[in-house]
Order: sequence, then C-alpha cells, then structure tokens
Amino acid sequence: MKKILNGFPHDHDIVKHAEEIIRTEGRKRVIRAHTIFDSFRHAGEGFMYAIRTQRNVRIHLVAFAGVLISGLILRIRALDMTIVLAVSFAVIFAEMINTAFELVLDMVNGTRYHPTVKIIKDLSAAGVLLTALGAAIIGIIVFSKYVF
Repeated sequence: MKKILNGFPHDHDIVKHAEEIIRTEGRKRVIRAHTIFDSFRHAGEGFMYAIRTQRNVRIHLVAFAGVLISGLILRIRALDMTIVLAVSFAVIFAEMINTAFELVLDMVNGTRYHPTVKIIKDLSAAGVLLTALGAAIIGIIVFSKYVF
C-alpha cells in the first residue's frame, strides 16, 4: 500500500489508518449499512450532499427537468424518452463520481498541490464533459424529430 501512495503528503498516516481498518474488520468501528433501508438512506444522503454542495449537479438536474418536461410536452415515443433519460442519468452519475474522486483526492492530498492529483481531477472532469456532450448530441438527434 505504501508504494501506491508514494509521493503523497502524509502517506504514512493513510497507511496506518488503512491498517487500523483492516485490523478492526468485524468490529463496530467499520461502518456498514445493515439493512436495505440503511443503504437507501445513505444513497439519499449522498445525493442530497451533491445537490447542496455541487453547482454542476444542480445545473445538470435543471437540464434533466427541462428534458423531461420537453419530452412530455412533445409526446416523444417511449423508446426515445428512454434513451434521453438514460443519457441524462449518465451525466448526473458522471458528475457524482467526479465529485467522489475529488473528495477522496482532497482527503488524501490535503491542500498541497500534486501534479498527479491535478491530472486525475482533470481526467475525471473530462469524463463528465464527454458524457454531457454525448448526451447533448443524443438529445439534439432525438428532439429534432419532434421539433422540426
């Protein structure tokens, strides 16, 4: 594990923390969802965190609502609506994964600059951008049949 984290500040603290978690596996110190309801509650908390703290998630949700309302007004076919909703959900998913990567990297690296952290964050953001561009292109193709 030390080799993986090599170059990050405080990497010895992270290794100690990981080793502690491994040693205490099975004890109450390890946090796990005990029921399916706990799992849904944790997912809901994560979703609400993203809405509260991530401007881009809010932007994507507004766009999603616009796409949904437009699809209903234009009465687009079920298959077309399914495609548009799937790519819309993909964009929101990509944004949340991006947020998770950024939080983990910030937790591991702290406030110090590290070129590898920058590259990882840039790659993650590029993934969101490509997903959003793909969704926009698919949306234009689908909606153009109903608008023009």
